[in-house]
Amino acid sequence: MYLEPASVLGRLARHLPRGLDVGPLTEELEGRFAALTGAAHCCATAHARTAFKLLLDGLALPAGGRVLMTPITIPDIVNVVLNAGLVPCFVDLAPRTCNIDIEAARAMLERDEGIVLALITHLCGFPTDMDRLVPALERAGVPLLEDCSQVPGALYKGRALGRHGVAGVYSLTTLKPIHTIDGALVITDDAAVARRFAEDSRSLPAKSRRELTSALFRDAVFYASSQRQVFTWGTYYAARVLERVDPVGTRAIQRGNLPLTAFQAALRREPLPDRFFRQYTDLQAGIGLDVLDRFDGETAHRVALAERLLQRLTAADVPGLPVVADEARPIWWRFPLWVDEPDGLRDFLTRRYVDSATSGLLCMSREEDFGDLATDTPEAFRFMDGMVFLPIHSNLTEADIDYVADGVVDWYAQRGQRAARSYLVVGAAGGVGSELVRRLGRQGAAVTAADLDAGAMADQFAPSDQLALCELDVRSPDDWQRVVAEHAERFSGLDVLINCAGIVRGGPILDVPPRELLNQLDTNAGGVLVGTAVAAAAMRSSGGGHIINFGSMSGRMPTPHFAAYAGSKYAVRGFSLSAAPELAAQGVDVTVVSPGAIDTPMLAAARRTYDGSPMRSSAAPLSAADVADVVLSDRVLTGRPLEVHIPAMKGLAATLIDAAPGVASRLLAGLGRGA
Repeated sequence: MYLEPASVLGRLARHLPRGLDVGPLTEELEGRFAALTGAAHCCATAHARTAFKLLLDGLALPAGGRVLMTPITIPDIVNVVLNAGLVPCFVDLAPRTCNIDIEAARAMLERDEGIVLALITHLCGFPTDMDRLVPALERAGVPLLEDCSQVPGALYKGRALGRHGVAGVYSLTTLKPIHTIDGALVITDDAAVARRFAEDSRSLPAKSRRELTSALFRDAVFYASSQRQVFTWGTYYAARVLERVDPVGTRAIQRGNLPLTAFQAALRREPLPDRFFRQYTDLQAGIGLDVLDRFDGETAHRVALAERLLQRLTAADVPGLPVVADEARPIWWRFPLWVDEPDGLRDFLTRRYVDSATSGLLCMSREEDFGDLATDTPEAFRFMDGMVFLPIHSNLTEADIDYVADGVVDWYAQRGQRAARSYLVVGAAGGVGSELVRRLGRQGAAVTAADLDAGAMADQFAPSDQLALCELDVRSPDDWQRVVAEHAERFSGLDVLINCAGIVRGGPILDVPPRELLNQLDTNAGGVLVGTAVAAAAMRSSGGGHIINFGSMSGRMPTPHFAAYAGSKYAVRGFSLSAAPELAAQGVDVTVVSPGAIDTPMLAAARRTYDGSPMRSSAAPLSAADVADVVLSDRVLTGRPLEVHIPAMKGLAATLIDAAPGVASRLLAGLGRGA
């Protein structure tokens, strides 16, 4: 429900000449929202963070008191609590509910007498089970504030959220179900709370025309970029790229906070900027009244679409669907789906021209800026890392929803086909190889883990009907023949070979013993050449397959002091690109994966080898999990591309270097002299 230009321009023309003060339109909006929620009182203010600041000031809680909080929120809600002299205390989410784990909250209330307030956020349009939460708070004598920004229109036992405690706060920023550019509405049934809040809010300085113009421009950008054609062909793909470059900034934009908090240098700040403490205006209220005119119809349509999508996915036995509290009526502001490979699902849907998203909020229990508040909240982590929001916008049709459902069902069907495949993972004793074995095992795939270090594999994995461990020296053609034959016999063929074994020794090329130079070439390149040939022959006889060979960014760009390693990886890339068209005719696809530096013991040892290496000052390395995410994604296992770079931007840089290798060599030579 983005602002429409006609509405904005009309309100500007009618109300801007009156000034930017609180007036009759604000009072009308407050009255209509109070009627919508059934609350006795409603007051508008500048922002949700402003509302919580004023409410906390009014409660006058003891300094050092602990606040029971939902960990999924925006940084400034935590900042408001800290600035009030209180201590946030995060409670995990209940599985697949989008809301606080009430049993964990009860346990905290029983063991921690220092809890002085509960600040609960209802996420994604789903009401918390208030019948279980409120009595526990009342027994402990702990007041309740509700963050209802994502649940306008949602009910628990026929009662609006925000009326189960002292007050409820509804954010009105862009992209919220009800929005007025920015702002917030506070509801309460307590006359004293309402009177004090209204006095404090009305005493704030007036908003300037410049501030309002900036907010209007921001909303116009969101409106233009969300138009269906623009979004389909531009916005979505730009957002996916930006998400990889700056996830924190992207989430700020997703919350509708451009440019106010996007790309904010620090999440923790004291005090909050003055711009958040301004009066609400009649101009905003007029826009809000226009939105309210459409709210019931658009909400009902979105709920109907969500229920249709839920019915389709339930009938298809799709796992990870949300759980709704008994006697709760959600508004489905988001349709969350918990998956163990969110990037894979999102990539698959993107190829079908279906947009999806991850959470625009942050998990405050693990943010570095709030490290002193760090708490183990595994379900909240899963909410952030394993959640995909499916499109459920009110401008979609039933046919659109059916198309989304078909996409999700098809993805799970293909995953089932993938799990039915057999995988030979070479280099499985550590790093990326061991991470791949673990993940494939969780998916139920048949796997042979192979490595020269059989002991290291045995320490990590227990053989089973679905997992075989084999010792393999990749330099030995006989070993390759034996391992591939054993795998094919055990699992009725070989479907996927993942060649990620490798070694590295750094140092000036004149200081590395010749035998070690050859060893790197034989292991990193020779092993891939022989393994590809042996595996491809087995795959051809059983109908085809997929070979994934690990190159490296060092095989795309010069890497001084690691020349033997870089040369071996150049060989892997050249061989894979050359073999691919030849083997494709035999039904065997070849993909070469070129990751950047990966955080493994091998990399750490290599970086210690020579202090002057550019590798010592390179960007933060990838984790094994980062690389496994890509290798086991649908983009790779289903799409079977010829070449994949991790991260993609480094692949672009490598391509540019390829175009001018002499320039890169001179630059690196200069760096070497400087070292």
